[in-house]
Amino acid sequence: MQDGSLQEVVCASGEAWGGMNVNKEFWKFIEQLIGEDKLKKVFSECKAEELDFERSIEQQKRDLKADGDGSEIGIRLALGALNEHVEEESAKKLQNTIRKGKLNVKNGKVKIPLSKIQDFFEPSVKNIKEHFEKLFRKKETLGVHNVILVGGFSESKIIQESVKTILAGKKVTIPQDAGLAVLKGAVLYGHNPAIVSARISRYTYGTEVRRYFLKDFDDPKMRDKKHPEYCREVFNKLIEKDELVHVGRSVETEVYPLTADMTGMTIGMYLSEKKNPKYTTGCTYLGKMNVAMPDTTGGLDRKVIVSLHFGKTELVFEGRDETSKKTVTVKLDTLENDAKRK
Repeated sequence: MQDGSLQEVVCASGEAWGGMNVNKEFWKFIEQLIGEDKLKKVFSECKAEELDFERSIEQQKRDLKADGDGSEIGIRLALGALNEHVEEESAKKLQNTIRKGKLNVKNGKVKIPLSKIQDFFEPSVKNIKEHFEKLFRKKETLGVHNVILVGGFSESKIIQESVKTILAGKKVTIPQDAGLAVLKGAVLYGHNPAIVSARISRYTYGTEVRRYFLKDFDDPKMRDKKHPEYCREVFNKLIEKDELVHVGRSVETEVYPLTADMTGMTIGMYLSEKKNPKYTTGCTYLGKMNVAMPDTTGGLDRKVIVSLHFGKTELVFEGRDETSKKTVTVKLDTLENDAKRK
């Protein structure tokens, strides 16, 4: 932006296509060699060796290059305590499944050929490729020529070379210490939150309200049993998915009491993957607040002003009784709720 701040053009997206998936493929391979039950038994007794084994996989997969004719040795993993459980028959069976190269188990080490290791990366590379293609078909990404790879997975030579091939014609940059880039960015952002001035809303946010039941529009099942003239669990939209939201922006809505003698109101906040959810059924509950309305002299004409303030990783949910002018504030942890959904 002109003021030097950053603005999202599309919301953050993607799935679990990173290094952990590759690690799982490594483990499946070792399970085939050792046997799942034996593997669990050995590592239950040797936790330190399990940790060393994981570190070995992590380090070697990053340094491995995706070149050569496939006959060269990809990596050597020290089996340690697992070595005595390797059966010659299982090693031969695995070797027969590898079209190129040779599986060799010797002196407590398993040598896995490059062709097999490339298979470990294939699902992740395929998903990343398809996702890039989807992103670059969006009108918002037209003219984007620079791509920066960050995170531990971007330190893998195979991933670097694969992405450069996928994004031929674009400039792909891998910063020094790419694995620490996300952490460094979080620290810098903490010192200067204003660097991100606007984001694309990942979800639709709204409150749950009751309103008059609309014949031929509302589901009869959503009619309120105590107050049949009302429809319950209605989604009152405040922010729509994919909407540009400037940091510091607030949106407001008015909520009125259901009965003239109501002395308090409970208001719930929800989010949805849909752009226009009709009801809160099927939506994700974020939190609630209780707003006191002790003065009932206004009857049904009283109101509570509900506000949603967009800041950093938190949403601030606020309710103000217009009669007493008292305000209730609730912070909604969107990161915590993201983790729950996953």
